[in-house]
Amino acid sequence: MKKNARITSLCLGIIFSLLLFTVPAEAAPDMEVDAGAAVLYDADYDVILFDQHAGEKMYPSGLVKIMTLLLAVEAVERGEISLADPVTVSTAAINSLPPGAFTLNIRAGDVLSVEELLYCAMVGSSNEACNVLAEAVSGNIDAFVSLMNRKAGELQLQNTRFSNPTGLHDENQYATAYDIVLLTKEALNHELFRTIVSADEYTVQAPLYSGQRFFYTSNYLLSAKKIPGYVYRHAFGVRTGYSTEAGSCLAAAAEKNGRTLISVVLNAANGTQPDGSYKLKSFSESSRLLEWGFSHYSLKTILLPTSLLGEVPVTLSQDADYVVIHPESELKAMLPNDVDVSKFERHVTLFQDSVEAPVAKGQVLGTVTLTYEGREYGTINVVALTDVERSDLLYKIQRTKDFFNMTLVRLSAVFLLLFLAAVLVYSAVSGSRRDKKRRTAHKHTYLSYRKKSGR
Repeated sequence: MKKNARITSLCLGIIFSLLLFTVPAEAAPDMEVDAGAAVLYDADYDVILFDQHAGEKMYPSGLVKIMTLLLAVEAVERGEISLADPVTVSTAAINSLPPGAFTLNIRAGDVLSVEELLYCAMVGSSNEACNVLAEAVSGNIDAFVSLMNRKAGELQLQNTRFSNPTGLHDENQYATAYDIVLLTKEALNHELFRTIVSADEYTVQAPLYSGQRFFYTSNYLLSAKKIPGYVYRHAFGVRTGYSTEAGSCLAAAAEKNGRTLISVVLNAANGTQPDGSYKLKSFSESSRLLEWGFSHYSLKTILLPTSLLGEVPVTLSQDADYVVIHPESELKAMLPNDVDVSKFERHVTLFQDSVEAPVAKGQVLGTVTLTYEGREYGTINVVALTDVERSDLLYKIQRTKDFFNMTLVRLSAVFLLLFLAAVLVYSAVSGSRRDKKRRTAHKHTYLSYRKKSGR
């Protein structure tokens, strides 16, 4: 890649790495992988156990085939194609490969089933099988590449771009170790994908070489039948890759004691060792990284449901003026073995400062979040430890107060008072006028009487 692009990628990778959910760095045992980038991911608890330039854009080589297989498997699951469907190999699928690309010598006009193509692509590393699958799924290779990039967007692979379904080198095709982990995790959710990537050998029927074609996996963590010395007995996949530009790459998955870890190693430093042996570092470093994760990290309970987290004030009860709260369930996290769980901080957030009775045992009153050195490790509900009954008398008093505190009631009361005041004023004014008229009428009557009587 161009120098400025690599610098930009490195900066983005550093920033992105800071955002990943990682275990406490200061408690993790020392580890360094002899590769350009590496990441170890706990698929069960969604946590990064190890990160070495995991956010830096790099060439993924054959790891691109993970996306190719995933899309083909999804097409099978949707019923758009079936494993038994015969597919005729097109001239375009063969001729689009550059000279020197690894193939299984599948020829234009050959007919293979979808299932055979899947195994050829993933177990046999067949580049032409990838192109044939792309055509079977999307009609042509360009449409399939568009589908690959659309799927990358759906999976939020923010620093990944695909240019072909094979992984053959292209300046515009790149990914990060972290993105490949996310892609691999999604792919492993599909049983057919897991079955294919865990196969250590496969046999294809005619027409290859006018008879059967038998081949072993290129993932030497699974089998020593091709190259011995790298088998990791807990591994069950996933995919290898190599090119001059990308170096040696491997996405691997392993299960041990009920845990599933996924590792990605990019641009591993293969070469002659001081003892004169030649080492394929993508395999040796991957198995070392996986075993490191299994050995130095374990599932720890960081909060018990029996933990008492405080008291919440209770109103409208004569039995109690507070209720004790505790976690609704236990909270666990994947942590280095030497982390002291007592140092985790608890942050309780209540829905309200107080709660009205009645309160039921187990009623959710808020949440508690566990943090360590500023990182969050989970949030669960907090609930009431006991029942608290309501006092009917206090309830009625409170409802009466609430009624008169209602804005509409207050406005109505004000309006009524104003109306009564107006009535009183009107009555007073009217009465005064009537009195004045009576006095005036009385005076006129008196004067008339005097005139008539001559007084």
